[in-house]
This record gives sequence, C-alpha cells and structure tokens, in this order.
Amino acid sequence: MRGKNNFYKLFRSKNGNISDNLIINPDIKAYITSYAPETLSVTKVKKNNIFNKAGRISFRAQLNGVPIKIYEAANSNHALFIANISSSKEISFYFPSILYSAGRHLFAKWIDGDTPASFPIEEHFNLLEKIHDIPIESLPDPEFDYWYDFIKPRFKRACELFGEQDLGDEVIKEVSQSWSSNPGFLSHPDLTIHNMIRSCDDGHIFIIDNELLSVGHLPLLDFCNAFKSCSHDELQKVFAMWMEKYGLLDKYDLSILSAAWFARLVGSAFISGNFNKAISLIIQYKKDIYNILPFKIIR
Repeated sequence: MRGKNNFYKLFRSKNGNISDNLIINPDIKAYITSYAPETLSVTKVKKNNIFNKAGRISFRAQLNGVPIKIYEAANSNHALFIANISSSKEISFYFPSILYSAGRHLFAKWIDGDTPASFPIEEHFNLLEKIHDIPIESLPDPEFDYWYDFIKPRFKRACELFGEQDLGDEVIKEVSQSWSSNPGFLSHPDLTIHNMIRSCDDGHIFIIDNELLSVGHLPLLDFCNAFKSCSHDELQKVFAMWMEKYGLLDKYDLSILSAAWFARLVGSAFISGNFNKAISLIIQYKKDIYNILPFKIIR
C-alpha cells in the first residue's frame, strides 16, 4: 500500500460504512467514526496489515499533517500506563512522545530513522537497567501482565494442541508461583536492537514497539528477550555483567527462568504457525531444561 490512504479507503466499504471485516476493535472503530477522515490519514501499513506480531494494531498515520504512530495497548488502563512511562523524567529521553490516547490506542510522535547498525552491548545493558530501576509505586495499574495475559495463554494453548498438557501445567504452575511471589519492577520484555531506532535528525536512539511495557517479576526474562539475537560471545559477556552486579543464580531461579523462557519461545512459535519449531523446543526442553536459555550455563 503506497502513498497516503484515507481511512475511508482502508476501513470503509463501498456504502461508506466501516467494514467489520477489516476492523473489529470497538475503540478504534468509534474513534474513526468520530474523526474527520480529512484530518487523519494512513500513510504506511506494513504488508497491507494494521496488526503487528503480537496481534495489536500498529501503523503510521498523519494527524493535521504531522506524522504519527498509532498503536494499541491491552486496554485503556494499560495505555495510560505506557503514556506515564513515556513522559517519565527518568526515561522519557528514550521514548517517542505520546501525544494523547483514545481508549486503548496511543498516538505517538513518529520518529524517522533506521535500526542502529550496531549498539554497544554495555549501553544496551545499561538501558535495560535504567528501565528496571524506574519506581513503579506511583504508576497506574496497567491491568496487563506479561506472564498471565500474554505468555501463559499462548503456551497453554500450544501444549493442549501438541498433547503436552501435563508439561504445560507443570511449567505454568512453577512460573506462576515464582512470578506472583517476586517483587515487581518496570518491564520492557522486547528491548531488542530491532525495536530501537536512530533518529535521522540528531542520531539519538529511541525505543519503539512499547506495547508490552508492564510490571514484571522476572528481570532475567527481559534480559533473555533483549539479547536473544546477539552473538554467543556478546551474550556471554552481558550475562557475566549481570552476574557481576546481581550475583550467581541458584538452581531454583535458573529453573524458573528456563521454564518462563521456554513458555515464551513455544508460545511465539505457535502463534506464528511454526509448529515444527514449537515441537522441537518441547523436545529440547525435555532433554535439558537449561539448554533452552540463550546463554550458556556452566554447571
């Protein structure tokens, strides 16, 4: 889809009514209905699809001639939570400004730029640490939980279809017990270099794709997500940095991390339709739960 595409063209059928086949979310439908199509127009839709890999609405648009990104949180409370983080004095330097929200949808400043060709591993590690260190006591309840609302349902469904209910129930029980008993922290569970952009204006690094921001309870799960695509040597280096700061993990903590990471990988493979990968991960986990982790454990 090229050029500017009016919302009428993208979302409306020939009789002028909003097409239920193309847009099913009531919040965005109400917003489109109430807003003049001349004011808000779509400029870029990836592969003619307004949904990202997480199944959330995400696309580029223009509002009063200004480029913006519209993306979807889990609910209206979660949208307010993300907006609060994006304006936090401790971390707002790294987040595109949120102009406003409508229901669960956020309207953010569009950042022109490219994925960084490289990002020093130390800076990447420090950025994740900065996010984890932001106080969460004054933040609104996001009413969205990365484990219970995102990873667990995907993983549970995958295990049901692959005939691995017992394994799934065991993993869910172990991770849920640990998750619920651990203290909370601000979590960005997808802080990969591919979700960063270097601004064309001043070279500043911004974090994009922030729809999974929430309160987490397993800091190293964010670590696995953030650095999973790094080289082996980089992974070992940054894991050593983590261990130097926080100390060695005991066997129980490692097993919980492995179980949570396993659930995350299987759920993602299942949702993407890569069933062979999901089954391969299950076989691998059954052989050795620790080999599922992106970094090597010396035992």
